[in-house]
Amino acid sequence: MIADGVSLAEEVKEELESWRDNLPENFQDKADELDQAIDEIGGIISEIDASGLEEVEVPGAFGR
Repeated sequence: MIADGVSLAEEVKEELESWRDNLPENFQDKADELDQAIDEIGGIISEIDASGLEEVEVPGAFGR
């Protein structure tokens, strides 16, 4: 489940990056807000990667 969450967070991060890269001129002031969200999501992903939580298997839990 954690790996699924990381994958979802990566997808959201990529989507935000795409939005930022394709902002129309009249919305360029929102780029900083998007950059902040992208950085925060990237930080969360990095913390999970560093923690090793993706590798944790809970026996018998969640239908396994």
